[in-house]
Amino acid sequence: MKNLILCDTTLKLNKSNLTFRKKIDIAVMLDQMNVPVIELGEISSATEDRLLIKTIASSVNNSILAVSVGLDPSLVAPCTDSLSCAEHLRLQVCAPVSTARMEYVYHKKPDAVLNSIKETVAAAKAQCSDVE
Repeated sequence: MKNLILCDTTLKLNKSNLTFRKKIDIAVMLDQMNVPVIELGEISSATEDRLLIKTIASSVNNSILAVSVGLDPSLVAPCTDSLSCAEHLRLQVCAPVSTARMEYVYHKKPDAVLNSIKETVAAAKAQCSDVE
């Protein structure tokens, strides 16, 4: 039989539609249900995002907490700082695959995106052993 690994994206996708308390409650319930991976949204510069992730990290014991660092090596350190008390953490490097998204959202050409991916993955590996 093959293993099935669930990754819950409720907190990643519904970032603004839930209250601070609801987000923590959802993370705790997912952890109690032994969901293997709980994906959290990208940390912006907002203090609320960092506080939320620190609170969730201190409340979750079994699940891997996965946080997106986007394509910015400078966001790796704030992510790992916010997850410092997490039992299991993962950094996710998310990159665009279409040239339209590369140019209009990230304002980069494909070669520059590839360089950003390399730099971000290297920075993430330096801070965390689990990089996706």
